[in-house]
Amino acid sequence: MENGNGIRESWLKCKVFKGMFSDEYAVELQNSRGESFSVFVPREDVLGDPEHRDDGRLKVKVFRDGGATWAVLPTNYRDTIPVLETELCPA
Repeated sequence: MENGNGIRESWLKCKVFKGMFSDEYAVELQNSRGESFSVFVPREDVLGDPEHRDDGRLKVKVFRDGGATWAVLPTNYRDTIPVLETELCPA
């Protein structure tokens, strides 16, 4: 679903791990350059569970800018990373 600003909701493939607190998960993501990193996100923004790490999905906001696809993560600082379209699944 896209809003008037070209921003749409989507799901980004990820690996899911237990978080530090009961209301969060740690997810491992890969950016468009193939670099992996982890962030803590609210549980309600994740599909999947730590028992099946490779099948996770993270709810993100997606937009295009400068020929690249960007995902806004549901972190405290709304981290934004470049992603590959192939790593996204429709919301």
